[in-house]
Amino acid sequence: MKKKLLIVAGIVLSASLLLSCFFNEDEKEQVVLGLTYNFVKSMHYEHIVFDDAFSQKVYDKYIENLDYSKKFLLSSDIKKFSKYELKLDDFIKQSDLSFFDLTYQTIVKRQEDAKQFYTEILDKPFDLNEIKEISLDVDNIPFAASKNDLYDYWQKSLKLEVLQDVDNELEDMNDKIAKGDTSVVIKTVEELEVEARLSIKENYDDYFDRLSKLRREDYFSLYINSIALSADPHSSYFPPKSKEDFDIQMSGELEGIGATLTQKFSETKVASVVVGGAAWKQGELEEGDIIVKVAQEGEEPVTITSMRLDDAVRLIRGPKGTNVYLTIKKIDGTIKEIQIVRDKIILEETFTRSVILNDSTGKRIAYINLPSFYIDFQNQNGRKCSQDFKNELIKLKKDNVDGIIIDLRNNGGGSLQEVIKIAGFFIKNGPIVQVKDRSGRIDQRNDDDASILYDGDVLIMTNHFSASASEIFAAAMQDYNRAVIFGTPQTLGKGTVQQMLDMDRAAPRVSPDLKPLGAFKLTIQKFYRINGGSTQLKGVASDISFVSTYTYLDMNEAAYDNVLPWDKIPALQYTLWQPDYNMDSLRAWSVKRMNADSAFIITKDYAEFLRDEDNDKLYVLTLAEYSKDKKIRKQKRQKFNRLTRKNIDLDVSFLSDDINTMQTDTLMKFRYDDWAKKINKDYQLKEAFNIVSDMNRF
Repeated sequence: MKKKLLIVAGIVLSASLLLSCFFNEDEKEQVVLGLTYNFVKSMHYEHIVFDDAFSQKVYDKYIENLDYSKKFLLSSDIKKFSKYELKLDDFIKQSDLSFFDLTYQTIVKRQEDAKQFYTEILDKPFDLNEIKEISLDVDNIPFAASKNDLYDYWQKSLKLEVLQDVDNELEDMNDKIAKGDTSVVIKTVEELEVEARLSIKENYDDYFDRLSKLRREDYFSLYINSIALSADPHSSYFPPKSKEDFDIQMSGELEGIGATLTQKFSETKVASVVVGGAAWKQGELEEGDIIVKVAQEGEEPVTITSMRLDDAVRLIRGPKGTNVYLTIKKIDGTIKEIQIVRDKIILEETFTRSVILNDSTGKRIAYINLPSFYIDFQNQNGRKCSQDFKNELIKLKKDNVDGIIIDLRNNGGGSLQEVIKIAGFFIKNGPIVQVKDRSGRIDQRNDDDASILYDGDVLIMTNHFSASASEIFAAAMQDYNRAVIFGTPQTLGKGTVQQMLDMDRAAPRVSPDLKPLGAFKLTIQKFYRINGGSTQLKGVASDISFVSTYTYLDMNEAAYDNVLPWDKIPALQYTLWQPDYNMDSLRAWSVKRMNADSAFIITKDYAEFLRDEDNDKLYVLTLAEYSKDKKIRKQKRQKFNRLTRKNIDLDVSFLSDDINTMQTDTLMKFRYDDWAKKINKDYQLKEAFNIVSDMNRF
């Protein structure tokens, strides 16, 4: 430990000495660039070498970040930039900002050009019957060769938006007519087209107004993050404003809709819906949804496509009790508007809780939902998932259950020490995980408690979004043969550990006038299973797997650029659990049931449809073609919703201790009743129940 502290101290001191000499108008940027170089070079797990190969990665990532949609830069700009693609490593080492200066000046100029494009294009009507095509496969389309080519691309993109608006208005009008609404105003396609152009023009006026207000530091953050993301997909730079947002998110003291957002390309996407938050209660916002527009009470919607993520978040946030209206694009392409009443995030729903599932045969199987491996690092007396989980197990044992289902679906991870404690509830003692640092030192983390809190049958549910610490827990239980893993073919595959580094503390000699500098999240370690294999990239493969809507989409670790590889280290010695059941029999019985279950059948069909839709990025720009494609997507989604959201034939009962608490805690009763309704539509959970029932056959 002392040696590690001395190394870090040396890095910080060298960074401070290096940075103390800068005294010009770009000093803050040079400080941040110098710290970034020192952090990545000296502390990153992979021993990053700043050479021509790394320079190429940074260049490619930065150009992608600067103009992913390819709606601003020309191929001549890229040719000018490319002279430096193998020199960025030297620029970074020297804290040289000349390449960044060039790209910043160019992108600002090109944005002004594009502002003239959209105003001119939207002043003229579109022929909605004229056959034109546009490819949205931005990875494979080149930058425009000329301003005329770029103008044509903008024209096609704007026509697609007009088609979307016209078709949505037509559908809404026809639905009202079919329902006998006499107040509906009948409009022609031509009239709707005019209204659509006016509306879209207002949105772009607003967008370019915000774009013009972006500061140099906003683009500089893109540059620094391009360096971080060239090391690995989980290292990142947090400028002061983003660091503030991160702290708010971690504290849970935020008023808003209760959703975690991410941005890929120019789209603001829902990464997760916070259990117990306003969006979760409202029930229509889902992971993978794209938020297209945001409107406040009594105000016009604002398009957030291509908007900075922090700006979009600030539009969506707001005081408790106020309404926000979101126009969302579902993963099948359908568009709808939803209303959410903002609220304070209710943390109780993010903590461990359990119920008992019952069927007609009298089976009583516990269902424990573990949303994350949480711990309050700031408060020794704060909530810890290990203690909460232990309390649930104690209560469940009183109620005499026949087995336990632990739900880790969408569990993004958390505290490793909490994982070790919870794993220890199910085994006598032994290793749980191995952690390797950049020096090659391997740290073995063990459960040293010989007691077993629960020795019955255990099933763990996972999916594509089970990540990091949740993968460690599932892997340990699988390696010990202690639980059946039931989920999507594999978990996310994030087998790395990050540390948050405070740049202000790392640069003590820098003038206070330049601070705050922000923070840097850096990958410093890697997880390994007790069998020696890493959870990185491959994740945890399910013993019994099912297809989810996301199975055939690129939504796991392998989809990122610059991912760390999978590898192995020596396995540890550990004693296998000897269960009463036979895994091959469990798998055969489950597969037979799922192959006959309409919910699993339609989910597979829908997943294949979404894969094909994702691969087909070519749009025919006529109203007839757009309407036809949208109708197919809508029918597919309606069928999927109908068959996967019907009630399952299980009764949900509360634990005896919880029932006693609910007699005086009416809010708890309300929350659990609401949770039970959602459980009653979880067809994946029903099959998990069936598998645990099969485990009792033997």
